[in-house]
Amino acid sequence: MAEGSVVEHPMMAEGATPEALAEAERREKARREMVARVDASVVVVRSWNTIVEKDPEDLDGPPQKVKLPESRGSAFFVRPDGYLMTNKHCTQGETITVLFSSGKEVNARVVYKDRHRDIAILKVDGIETTPLPLADSDELHRLDPLWLIGAPAGMEGNTVAGVVSNLPSSIGDRTPLQIEDFAQFLHEAQQNPHDTSKHFDGFIRTDADMHGGNSGGPMLNYRGEVIGINAMIRPTEGGSIGMAIPVNEVKAMIEHPELFAEVSQTIDDVVAAKAEYDLRLSETFDAALTLTQLVFEQLADSEKGKAIIQKVMSDRGIRRLFQDMLRHPATKREVYAKKFFDQFGVNLYEPGLQTETEVDAVSNIDFVPDASEEDKARDAA
Repeated sequence: MAEGSVVEHPMMAEGATPEALAEAERREKARREMVARVDASVVVVRSWNTIVEKDPEDLDGPPQKVKLPESRGSAFFVRPDGYLMTNKHCTQGETITVLFSSGKEVNARVVYKDRHRDIAILKVDGIETTPLPLADSDELHRLDPLWLIGAPAGMEGNTVAGVVSNLPSSIGDRTPLQIEDFAQFLHEAQQNPHDTSKHFDGFIRTDADMHGGNSGGPMLNYRGEVIGINAMIRPTEGGSIGMAIPVNEVKAMIEHPELFAEVSQTIDDVVAAKAEYDLRLSETFDAALTLTQLVFEQLADSEKGKAIIQKVMSDRGIRRLFQDMLRHPATKREVYAKKFFDQFGVNLYEPGLQTETEVDAVSNIDFVPDASEEDKARDAA
């Protein structure tokens, strides 16, 4: 380079006008501001279990509490009052903390878990937060640009870009997402990386370089709006495909997390009572309907409130709580489905999942033991 020569911007070297250069710089500045804004709303989720054990170097000393890491991932704020969205598999420990990009770490509590879709809502108290804006995931197209931000391998704020490789099943005429137990689903995918028989149509799929620590973090469009929740990596012969849960799947729980928490706890209590008091299925189901209606007592008197009730009860995860009660017997499922519809104005099962065989295929509960023949006969009565 000759002495005193001026280093030109690449666009200027190609003959770009000053106006074009100014526009490129404006866009670059806007992009950087968007990344910084998103980064402030994304946190690292860490969960811990605490055990008490002797110090191996001081066996005569008092037992010490030891924190054992259980799971790690990412999360992002979805409401200004401290609610976050993440994956359920990132919240396995008894103690959960979230680490901000500023280095501040605070405790969080689980408000709601949906194990069928690997979703969890967390809450931190006493902190004002900036939620990320949500996009309409039904408006996605293949090759739309996207980017991920999270903490793969503990590297907070790691950002990668890619495109939408394929669309979730909620767009078009494909089968709805149905995952019975996400932990088992992940295990089987890792054990059989080339098994194409598994159902992946429910996810947004991307070529972006997704890693384990991205789990629970946001998948965003070029405007910085959330289009999905990073959920898993599908190994392939040539690398991997990243997958995210469409954000439209979780919008109802983002809007009404306290209602989801109350309904879920109500069903847990009813199921526990069934086991403790040996209730019939009809008694259990009727109690679940009645007690769930009490959760919505303050909403039932207005049209807006009724719309909220329908939105919550239409959620696939909430309906699965009721479906799981009907795993056995199946003889009167239509009767129970009608009761559910009469109560909430919502179909209990998706269209095409009404038959006993199909419903059994998508029901997988871990809190109700298999019924004996005597139990089945009693519940069918």
